[in-house]
Amino acid sequence: MVTERKAKASAKDYIDELRALVRARFPDAEIEAHRIAAREYNMVVYGDFDDMDEVLSLTSERATDILVDHDIFIHVVPLGRRISSS
Repeated sequence: MVTERKAKASAKDYIDELRALVRARFPDAEIEAHRIAAREYNMVVYGDFDDMDEVLSLTSERATDILVDHDIFIHVVPLGRRISSS
């Protein structure tokens, strides 16, 4: 019997998943992801939010699942609108 092995998801895959959750609700959000340590990332979200907690509500449960199930810690940091330096 031949079985197909499922490819292991990477941190980038999980960041992309969280990015999609945010973009589904806030399509104009700007999102930057940065590795800050082994298996630890910041995902900074810039956008015009009425309440920044909305971003955390969208992502916190899934980010916790990723941490518990895959030992990858993704901090989601909503920062509101980006101010241009022009």
